[in-house]
Amino acid sequence: MAGELDLVEPSTVGLNHERLKRVADYAKSYVDNDFMVGTDVLVSRHGKVALRESFGFADREAQRSVGPDTIWRIFSMTKPIVSVAVMQLVEEGKLRLQDPLSDFVPAFEKTEVFSGGTADKPETVPVERPINIVDLLTHTSGLSYWFTNQHPV
Repeated sequence: MAGELDLVEPSTVGLNHERLKRVADYAKSYVDNDFMVGTDVLVSRHGKVALRESFGFADREAQRSVGPDTIWRIFSMTKPIVSVAVMQLVEEGKLRLQDPLSDFVPAFEKTEVFSGGTADKPETVPVERPINIVDLLTHTSGLSYWFTNQHPV
């Protein structure tokens, strides 16, 4: 895991120690100024780690510090990774961008969408067309985040 990575002198991989210190100081300022509870900074080059600094708490209530085994919710940072993987499958002919999502996740075969009502009594109608792979990649599938709680969807 990340905790097992060896740290090298930044200059050995063509990086400047003072500039990396500024990166770490900037991240630390976010914790010091209560913009974030905790953060972890890792800069690598050519497969070698030149900077690894942790600041603040992974769990403030439990007073558990950020460390090499802290698990982060990276949210939108997964989008480019998943997009590249999907496009590799397209290049290999294993899926097409116009393939329906239900070909891979059968639960989406009879999808309905919100048409009115409230969170307690939603009204739904069948979709006009299926959700396709391209809809997922362009974030136009109509799926919403669970944590916003601002709409019945």
